[in-house]
Amino acid sequence: MATRTSTPEPLRVLELFSGVGGMHCAIRQTGYPVSSVTAIDINPSANRLYSHNFNTTKLLQLNILGISSSFLKQLQTQLWVMSPPCQPFTRQGKKLDLKDERTSAFTHILKLIRELSCEPNYLPTYILLENVQGFECSEARNELVTTLSETGYTYRELLLTPLQFGVPNSRLRYYLIAKLQPLKFKFDSSCVIREWPIQEITPVTAIFTEYTGIRDIDVDPGEAGSTTISEDKSASPLSCIPLDRFLTHLSPEEKASYLLTAPTLQKYGKVLDIVYTHSVCSCCFTRAYGNYLQGTGSVIQSGLNSKQATDSAYNLYFQAVEQGLPNLEAPLMPLELRFFTPKEIANVMCFPADFSFPSDLSNKQIYKLLGNSVNVLVITNLLSHLLLDQ
Repeated sequence: MATRTSTPEPLRVLELFSGVGGMHCAIRQTGYPVSSVTAIDINPSANRLYSHNFNTTKLLQLNILGISSSFLKQLQTQLWVMSPPCQPFTRQGKKLDLKDERTSAFTHILKLIRELSCEPNYLPTYILLENVQGFECSEARNELVTTLSETGYTYRELLLTPLQFGVPNSRLRYYLIAKLQPLKFKFDSSCVIREWPIQEITPVTAIFTEYTGIRDIDVDPGEAGSTTISEDKSASPLSCIPLDRFLTHLSPEEKASYLLTAPTLQKYGKVLDIVYTHSVCSCCFTRAYGNYLQGTGSVIQSGLNSKQATDSAYNLYFQAVEQGLPNLEAPLMPLELRFFTPKEIANVMCFPADFSFPSDLSNKQIYKLLGNSVNVLVITNLLSHLLLDQ
């Protein structure tokens, strides 16, 4: 992460749409001093997981529409981080944009920024926003940048994926970072940036000392951020760490509970994205992971760990499909295809090693919550240079 030449004043932070605390983890990862954090989310399951890991943080279960500018003046926070609901902008959704009622909390925040601008001392010095690819061409985005420009902010927009930081997971997301003028950024751009724009970078190798049971690796940190995104799923995975560094050791009983069942293989065998322990890329994990199989995230081949074995099994599988044979799943069973565990997904999303899950949340709930969360390492890099590059 970026270095500091002097000790900065501790920040007061406001987490809006705080979810499970991915932004909170990233703020800690920067090493920047923080005096207080106020987190706000309306989702009780997300708040349960957040409070389980950050039980000393002031967490408010509130509808953001109920927040007033006077409330924000009392907090006097200098950094706002947020990940507003993405459903109005997803490619799978209806793309209703500002016509979707789920954007009402976001537009309320913009209204509050304008109200606070009448007394600029109450405006946050720094803002970070994350959303899905597609937000960058939305009316909501236009409202956001117009509001920021008219209230004294300079901003940068980026489309980044964890692959650019050495993480073997494709999760292309839109990011906006903003700071009050006269503060400036090192890099200039009038359009959305699709590659990490500066030399300093915190690569995935920097977080591996936190994980227990993960062996040392030898990867050039300078290569971790060298890739460029040309479309939604394209980024060179050559500098990424293999997936096995993120996987946990499962007992036979634990492994069995994550194996894809025969009915599941029959129904979804054609659409699975299969990865191996040595793979250097995996598909984006969504909120529907574990419930639906198509386009929701990768599964691991934990049996015969080679592509040759996969190809051979699928040749037999497709022959059975063409011939209308029963037991279509039989050729696939020896592959021992399994879901990633919630902890493994949290690892891939670069949550700290001590991030854990309360026993009263089901795997289905946790998959959904993680699918709505952020990659901590990407946010860490963005915050490091938002806060330290003045």
